[in-house]
Amino acid sequence: MRFFSQNLVNSLVNIDSTLRMSRVNFYRSTAISCLCISVAFSMFGLGSSTGYSIDSLPTDAEANQLGLVVQWQAQSQRTPIGTGKTGIVLWPSKEKREGFVVKVGSREVARIDANQIDRAAVEKLVFAETRVAKLPKIGMEAAEAQATKIAKYYNVLNRDASIEKYDEAITYLITASRDGAVEGFDAESGKSLWSTSIGDYRLPTYGPGVNDNFVAVSNGSTLYAIDTNTGKLIGQRKLNESLAAAPQPVNNNIYCSTLGNAILSLDATNLAESVITSARFSSGVPSPVIPSHSRQFIAWPNKNYVYLAESGRSISLWSRLVGQDSFIASPQATTDGFIAVSSTGMVYRMSLSRTESIMWRANLAAQCTTTPLVADGVILVVTDAGAMVALSESDGERFWIAEESALAQPLAITPDRIYAQLKAGQLAAIDRKSGKTLARVDRAFALGMHNDVNDRIVLCSESGAMMCLHEPLAVRPRLNRPANMPSDADGKTAKEGSEAEDTMTQPAATGDTEDPFGAPSTMNKMDDTGNATDPFGTTPSGDSMKKSDDPFGGF
Repeated sequence: MRFFSQNLVNSLVNIDSTLRMSRVNFYRSTAISCLCISVAFSMFGLGSSTGYSIDSLPTDAEANQLGLVVQWQAQSQRTPIGTGKTGIVLWPSKEKREGFVVKVGSREVARIDANQIDRAAVEKLVFAETRVAKLPKIGMEAAEAQATKIAKYYNVLNRDASIEKYDEAITYLITASRDGAVEGFDAESGKSLWSTSIGDYRLPTYGPGVNDNFVAVSNGSTLYAIDTNTGKLIGQRKLNESLAAAPQPVNNNIYCSTLGNAILSLDATNLAESVITSARFSSGVPSPVIPSHSRQFIAWPNKNYVYLAESGRSISLWSRLVGQDSFIASPQATTDGFIAVSSTGMVYRMSLSRTESIMWRANLAAQCTTTPLVADGVILVVTDAGAMVALSESDGERFWIAEESALAQPLAITPDRIYAQLKAGQLAAIDRKSGKTLARVDRAFALGMHNDVNDRIVLCSESGAMMCLHEPLAVRPRLNRPANMPSDADGKTAKEGSEAEDTMTQPAATGDTEDPFGAPSTMNKMDDTGNATDPFGTTPSGDSMKKSDDPFGGF
């Protein structure tokens, strides 16, 4: 009887972990390839002529050569990452994981999670035939008792062991595949947490965009909101136009960049009935919307502008950066603003102030079309020629140009090193202080992920294999972007209808208004054919005002 009950308990625990996994159609295959957050495969020039194999992952010896160890390997159940530039995202959630670790010296030998299933309690529920909504967890007291018991075993063997309490944010790794399959992983263990399927595999899929509550993915012209923790589909909405980039959830809103040259805002909690507000452009497909760390603001480039708006149900303009040349790459959020790089290599640090929008600028004098990596006070910009330049986040001072050439992208920053991938797929370890190459493995590997969240190196192969690596002493992740960020800037909030001073250097006169905030606070609605050159320019007065002059019209 005891054997039977134990098997039943194990079955219930297994059922609990698998019930959250959504089934997908049988005809879909089980491979996945992952793209980095901001750069598509075509940008790397990775083709068959280079001998590059996107299935290759480092061996233990190759990882050690770079000064790394393998943390985990995982196999996704899904098919190749699709059309969108964002196929894989790390998200530092505000949700906490807590428990106790057992250490022998500085080495962690055991970890007891307080949220694991309490098997003894489940067995009692089985015999009592009691139904519960959720299976019981062991809790902190039992976790401490288990950790103490393990420590005693080591002490008996004359190996001094100690226990420590831990309380850390859970980091999710979310992938989206070409056929609309979306999967969530624990980024520290590689364990699959949930899986779901959306849309039509014949249509392009963009995403995922992630926050604490929602995973946003589009398939064709249909937008989907998925629960970040469970993978449950929350809602979906058929739009009048297809998306051009990954949708981005910010607080309870989802922002979409469309092929109709518009930024749309929808209520993520009620997609089906949400009123859609928009900012529409005359030309130039908008890039993905990028949120600030505190989620108070959003930014996106269009032509030679980078727009900054307050996040909310309506898109309320806050400020605008005017560059001499176009911005192709998306801006990168920092603790108190954004870093934007123009196509000719002018790097701007944007503040969140309306009156002093530019904190500094630095001219790289080289073509740049990729998003910079900003982490731990360092800005890494890779030019289209493959040179990587390191700048100070505080003042834009140039630290160095990397000794390694033909680089494709930086992967992660640690206290002493920068890990990067070359255009032909090789991996390199670069000294953070000097830019000199410390180690390099001359074999092409699966595409690495552009990671500004923590110090982990994540590689993703076309066949669905994923690998996470870290430095030997970095047992726990070192977050570059904490889950709980303070309020943006100095806590200022934009006031509807307020007028802002534009102190930025303007380009040569093109007929554009000098004040991008000249439009009145009360605007008429705009139809789907709006064609204002600058969606935030001065609105004509009197009868000459047309609906197309208003970039914020609803659908």
